Amino acid sequence: MRFLLLFTALLLPQVLFAQFESGYYVLIREPNARHVAQIKMPDENKLFIKEGDQKKQELDLEQVAYFKMGNKNYRPVSGLSIKKGKQTITHGFAEVLDSGQVMLYAYSYLVTNSTMMTGNGVMYGGGSSWATIHLVENTGQQNFTIISAPSFTGTNKEFRETLRPFLAARADMVKYLDAKLLLIYHLEMAVRALNHGEAFVPVDPWKATTN
Repeated sequence: MRFLLLFTALLLPQVLFAQFESGYYVLIREPNARHVAQIKMPDENKLFIKEGDQKKQELDLEQVAYFKMGNKNYRPVSGLSIKKGKQTITHGFAEVLDSGQVMLYAYSYLVTNSTMMTGNGVMYGGGSSWATIHLVENTGQQNFTIISAPSFTGTNKEFRETLRPFLAARADMVKYLDAKLLLIYHLEMAVRALNHGEAFVPVDPWKATTN
């Protein structure tokens, strides 16, 4: 049962991105026109639409200003290196997680999983899965910064030093950050509290996930 739940959790993002969802898109050449369509992204470099009874067609990402798929909004991002520096994003799209003084995005991309062999000669693994990185920027600057941290601790020196300038307006958050209490687990909550003037107290992620 636990294996089935893990397999489902790993597969779910791929299933969601592979399905058409209701939404709209706006082209750069027509900034005031929303085109209602069914939309899906099979990977980070492809965007397909279906309008009415028309056949599926692929949009050129460089011609798209922004789009909405389901209840998620996507905005263009560029100038980022991913896949351990092996690929540079020249024109991609990231989900907007929160907006205001600081913009927070989630950029998802496919990674190829290694194939491994058991002692009995059985092959397993392989295929591909979605990976996600978080991006932040001060509104209007279009200068994206990747925020990352080790999954085990949720913080390290690089994480704290990279995030600190974006939280500078909130001394309470900086205090939590320096005390290693504000983890990457809290990133979306912290940015939302910053943008909307809300109180912020970092919860223990272990207690939050077991309650």
